[in-house]
Amino acid sequence: MPLRSITIPTKLLARAKQKYYSNTNRFANNFVFYLPAEEYLKIVTRPVLMTYAFNVADDKENEMEHFIKTYTGKSEPLMNYESRQTAANEFNNMRSMFLMVGGILSFIIWPLFAAYPMLLFLALAIPFVVYRSTMRQSIVERLREAE
Repeated sequence: MPLRSITIPTKLLARAKQKYYSNTNRFANNFVFYLPAEEYLKIVTRPVLMTYAFNVADDKENEMEHFIKTYTGKSEPLMNYESRQTAANEFNNMRSMFLMVGGILSFIIWPLFAAYPMLLFLALAIPFVVYRSTMRQSIVERLREAE
C-alpha cells in the first residue's frame, strides 16, 4: 500500500526532549510521537498496533499491574502486556550474559598477554641461534652433511 501524505492542522500543546528511548517494544524507530486515540483514528484509515505507556505512582504500581494482567488475560486476550519487571529482568539477563562473556574472554586473553613476551623472545632467539650455527660451518661442510 503506497504511503500518502496528509496535512492536518493541529495545535501544539507541548514540546519535550526525551533523553532516552521510551518506546516500550525496545525497537529503534526514528519517528516516535504520541497522539490521543481520537486524533489517531481520524488520521489512520487502517489502524495498526499501538504501544501504551502508563505513568503510575510507585505505591499504585502493583495494583495497576494486577489490573492490566487481568484485563489482558480476560477482556483483551489478544493484547500483549510486558510489565516493568519483565523489562528489568530482560535487562538483568542481558547484563549477566555480557559479564559472563567478558569474564570468559578475560580468562582467554590474559594468559596470551602473559605469554606474549616469551613468544616474542623465542621468535627472535630461534632464528638468531640457527643463523649463528650455520655461519660457523662453511658451505662445503654443509653440503657434505647433506649427502
